[in-house]
Amino acid sequence: MILNFDTMKVFYVERTPTQYDALYRDLPNAVSGIFQAARNIVEHYKGINKYRISPDRYHDIDINQPDIILQRLARSGVTSVIHPIPFEHKLVGHCLTIAIMALDMLRYKNIPSRLRYAYCTYFSQDIYPEQILIEYWCEERQAWLLGDPSMNQEVLDHHQIAVNVDFCDVDTALSQPIPWVWHQLRKGQLDSSMYRGIHDKQDKRQVLEEVARIFVNDLAMMNNLVLSIYDYVLFPYQSDHLSEELFYCLDEIADALLVSPAMMVEYDESNLIRCQPSRVVRKSVFRQEEHVFDV
Repeated sequence: MILNFDTMKVFYVERTPTQYDALYRDLPNAVSGIFQAARNIVEHYKGINKYRISPDRYHDIDINQPDIILQRLARSGVTSVIHPIPFEHKLVGHCLTIAIMALDMLRYKNIPSRLRYAYCTYFSQDIYPEQILIEYWCEERQAWLLGDPSMNQEVLDHHQIAVNVDFCDVDTALSQPIPWVWHQLRKGQLDSSMYRGIHDKQDKRQVLEEVARIFVNDLAMMNNLVLSIYDYVLFPYQSDHLSEELFYCLDEIADALLVSPAMMVEYDESNLIRCQPSRVVRKSVFRQEEHVFDV
């Protein structure tokens, strides 16, 4: 479904207010400032301070609810998300954690936005990792833009990565959206050895199933259901053994998204392949455990 602006604005500014929203009171209107505030809240576990993170703090990575994160900040004495937050009071997380907070702040500022998956080429020349991005509506340009709130020039300089990236308007050649990756894979034009998560899979079917799984999670994010890269949909289908019928359905969706990125893919509860995920396996990033939850 192609969204007009009024419909899009309502759906993609939807958020649940918290009793800690006062921490957002000084937020700037600029997307770049909001991204900076999200990075101020979260210490990336692979970032420039990764060697300062004690093992017990890695449990933070499984937290992905903005209200819990804001509560943690408030209880540690933080009064505003734009003032520098001490290292010991930050939440340890990754790109999803930062993107979740950026999304919550964008919607607090009534900027339509949604989470998206992509494979990013600007981390290294050897492998393209999965990354959680923000797709947001730019009123000035009347267009959807892709932003990467978890990255900035300081990180690139620290890792000696020589590439020019506008992190508020990331070129799709540098952050390849999942529908494009799926489309290229199905046409046999994707060098899967360059993509983390599928580079070590020898069987073509395994590659298809892994990218399809991430595509399914990407579509869930477009429908305001947050699924991490480690989550697997159990019902209405087993995402570790996906059907050819689902592959064909994803082909159609990918083609439509490539033609019109400003599109929302609605669930169809009368169609088993396109109905909303209702049961998911969530795997902990650092702990050897997983649990099943109902959406």
